[in-house]
Amino acid sequence: MDAAKQEFLKEFGEHYGYPNTPKTIDQIRATEFNRLRDLVYLDHAGATLYSELQMESIFGDLTSKVYGNPRIPHNIY
Repeated sequence: MDAAKQEFLKEFGEHYGYPNTPKTIDQIRATEFNRLRDLVYLDHAGATLYSELQMESIFGDLTSKVYGNPRIPHNIY
């Protein structure tokens, strides 16, 4: 895969990733989408993957709060 990536970067390197951010696209992929490993995910327009940071945040929210049906209990009347 390294040879294919090097060939890709020769042609499209200036447009690859997010050039003006603190992390490179490879660093973001390694830390936030490490579950992809050597996979290529092409459906970002239809179903973008959640990052590790997003999942940790949601997990923390779901495990510390109660979400449910906001119905009024029948014994309140």
